[in-house]
Amino acid sequence: MASDPLDTVRKIVSRQVFRSDYLVIDEQTPLRTRLTYELKLERLHRLCLSGGYRSAAECELIRQQLFSGEDRSDRPVILTLAEAYLPSRIERLSLDLACQLARSDQLHAHALQQFGEKMAGSRISWLDWNAARYLMCLPDDIHSLLIDKDGALLAA
Repeated sequence: MASDPLDTVRKIVSRQVFRSDYLVIDEQTPLRTRLTYELKLERLHRLCLSGGYRSAAECELIRQQLFSGEDRSDRPVILTLAEAYLPSRIERLSLDLACQLARSDQLHAHALQQFGEKMAGSRISWLDWNAARYLMCLPDDIHSLLIDKDGALLAA
């Protein structure tokens, strides 16, 4: 009987302390509002710095604006982050114009004309939202984060 409590404690410790599938949630700092897409924001922030798309001061200013602004949950996260960090790589088209360009296979040519030299090392994507098509020419690493792995880095 004396060994039962030790076995019980040993089992609890082995099941809980050494688990690898737990999630650690940091405490919030009082001056920042937690956004539902904060992990994606942090990763995008680092990619913009390492890729040279934005300076550290610009990235910090953008991050502060996103944290202090209202969280519009109806707006797609991809669009919010891409417009904040890389506004020159997004063009808003009306759905009518986008449909005409798509029907005539001119969407890629239009993107080439609009984004020009920014096309090197970038990928073209689009997002339909709120009666408009947003044409995006994002660098490969940012495209991978925002488009290819959408939803992979969601905050808990």
